[in-house]
Amino acid sequence: MIEAIIEANDRNLDSSLGHWVGDPTWEPGPIHGYTGLMNFVCQPFGPNKIVSLTYPHFKLPKNRACFFDILSGKELSVDGLPFWEITIADGLGVNIPLLPVHYPITEWQHMYYAFATPPEWNQETGTILLTVYNPDAAEGSIYIDAFSLQYEVPTKPQYLPLMGVG
Repeated sequence: MIEAIIEANDRNLDSSLGHWVGDPTWEPGPIHGYTGLMNFVCQPFGPNKIVSLTYPHFKLPKNRACFFDILSGKELSVDGLPFWEITIADGLGVNIPLLPVHYPITEWQHMYYAFATPPEWNQETGTILLTVYNPDAAEGSIYIDAFSLQYEVPTKPQYLPLMGVG
């Protein structure tokens, strides 16, 4: 497996949001024992709120099995059902929605997605789009602690030399 999010801080958010661009803020923590967090604030009693985040700095080969992992949790003082959608896109028309949508729970959890890049995938560009929906009166925060985007490398058969007995 090869990691497509190259820089460690872009995966672990140790000192900042790294190259992620969008609406959340960086939270040093610790929150429930986790440090270096991405924080989406849920504002209560308003119109539906949609915030987004993109990561435009990875390359995935075409025709490969891929795995996306995200570690998240929430801390809400007024409970609700915020959720998010994740889309992997090549920027030239190929979009791969990762389903199902994710409802973070109070306990921290990993969410894994498996997908394959199609033959028409443009491996020179790639964007992760994370869209958070807060459609109710939830108040508090949704946190993300870590990301991982990996792809499989095909293995080549290995042969041992055959030596004759003479």
